[in-house]
Amino acid sequence: MRPRFLLGWPCFILFTFTATACYQTVAVSGKDFFNLGSGLTSPRPLRTAEGKSVRFDAQTKVRVHTVDGSMTDWVGAGDIMVSDQGLRFGEGTKGREIARANVRDLSPEALKSLEDLAPPLARVEQVSDRSQGEWHALTTAQPGQLLPWVSRFIAGHGAAGGETGRWWFDEAKPSLWAGRPPRAVSLSVDELGQPLAGTDDVVLASGVRWPQVAGFELNYLDPVRSATMVPATLALFPLLLVAPPDNIDNGMASDKGTQFGDSSNLLWRESEGLAKPLFTPRARRRAIVRLLASAAGAVSHREDVFTTATLGLRFLDFYEVSALVGNLWPRESKSMGAGGLLVGFTFGMHIDGDGDPRFALYAGLEAMGIRGHHDLAIISLLVGPRFGLGNLGFVEVIPLGLSVFQEAGTSASGRIVAILRMGGAF
Repeated sequence: MRPRFLLGWPCFILFTFTATACYQTVAVSGKDFFNLGSGLTSPRPLRTAEGKSVRFDAQTKVRVHTVDGSMTDWVGAGDIMVSDQGLRFGEGTKGREIARANVRDLSPEALKSLEDLAPPLARVEQVSDRSQGEWHALTTAQPGQLLPWVSRFIAGHGAAGGETGRWWFDEAKPSLWAGRPPRAVSLSVDELGQPLAGTDDVVLASGVRWPQVAGFELNYLDPVRSATMVPATLALFPLLLVAPPDNIDNGMASDKGTQFGDSSNLLWRESEGLAKPLFTPRARRRAIVRLLASAAGAVSHREDVFTTATLGLRFLDFYEVSALVGNLWPRESKSMGAGGLLVGFTFGMHIDGDGDPRFALYAGLEAMGIRGHHDLAIISLLVGPRFGLGNLGFVEVIPLGLSVFQEAGTSASGRIVAILRMGGAF
């Protein structure tokens, strides 16, 4: 039978890689996290409480422990904004984007005080709903007037010992490009205790201020553990097909302590420090997918020479899938022909456990072949170090790769190959 590549092999290998993702949860100090700054363009190594260096990128999940023993929900590092005030989770809702304020539990006297502080053309209306009961809704003629109005009421009425009510705010309908419905944002009265000027730029978003931070937990894809799972997954592949697991443990520790809900929303004043993304947009994209390109030259112990070029993608800065083209000059030209154009695929893992771009390990499979007068298939197992050239380029050295050459009508023969590859992940 003529050697050929079957679709099942790429699917089998791809399943093997995606079924081996192992996540780990570790603790890091608040000081180390604070020293990261903002606008990170590439992954960074962080020291855990045990002194181990781990990789921190935009896909890492972060949970903050506070000084009162509470903890936040898990949030992606790519969604974190950093300012002098603290850590803000997401873009939030700008004060000028709020279309309506809502309040419950106000006495008639408190409502009268609220109306007395209203800006021109503002309205206070009673709203009722069969499921939610009754409350009062506040609207203004101009955007940006609602929060200053509410803050003046809470600061004045609260200082006199009066009722301040329970507040939440409805966002104006976002643009079509936002791709989401309007949000309702709750906010505690403590956040509105200081009066706001009409010119203050504020954002309503969840987060934690620096004085409240006690420490951090990180939940990240562990490349080393994931790579060691590959042999076990290969061995258990038939069992996984028959009885797949109900769910995959993502390594997140069980929640212990009080979780923040809507009450975690804070009022962030831009005048007290501009919030900047922890990771740049390019770093967030590259943490998900990178364009991968490389060129290599190889020689076997039987003096076969071949060159290859690959183009593909790296996912989660770990899994690599590429198309391959090249040329082969076999030593045994009488039996194997004069060689020719190689085509195939590569499936591999970029194993960078500590986030240091200067060194990583590559392990993968390479399948390629020639169709012609002498049909030939080559499957190689490759493992070797990668040396980083900045944050994009790398040099890969495979000193002892194992290859199997299978020619039509003959038995397979093994080769030991040495490969030198240069490439980049963009």
